[in-house]
Amino acid sequence: MGTNGHPAIGANLSFTKFVFISPFQDDAAAQAKLRSAGSTISRGFFNDYDADGSRDSQPQETIQFLVANAPPIAREGIGVAKYALQLSSNYRPRLDEVVCDFTKRLTSVADLIVLNGAERGTRYTSAEMQNYAYKPALARSSGRMARNAVIIPMSKSAAWWEKTALERHAYF
Repeated sequence: MGTNGHPAIGANLSFTKFVFISPFQDDAAAQAKLRSAGSTISRGFFNDYDADGSRDSQPQETIQFLVANAPPIAREGIGVAKYALQLSSNYRPRLDEVVCDFTKRLTSVADLIVLNGAERGTRYTSAEMQNYAYKPALARSSGRMARNAVIIPMSKSAAWWEKTALERHAYF
């Protein structure tokens, strides 16, 4: 077992948890409980909504609250979530503790679905591919300027990992 509770394969830059929140009721009491729980767990995290691309290095721990702007796209699962929470940290047990606390605070007012993720440094790529893929990307801007987010949850099958690195890279 490697550090941070994970196998010593690869080098993760940070860990992420997405929490999809589907309130049972959309009333003032539920909204107040959601705001209170969000305020409590956000202590110690940098609000990623304020990211402006100007810092040399990103904060160690970030939090983002997202609100669906469209009607539900499904009858169950993350497609019915009205809210999403993204937590990032270099230390996975910290995220586990925060999500556990958040879940305890909201079990009476909402269903929660939690997905784990990790950001890794680029691997197995040439300088040309790195420049092609990342150089033209826009600098990160604050949520006040870039008000939309796209979340694409993925689970990778054995067939995915059987593809070559270039075949997998072509999807993105």
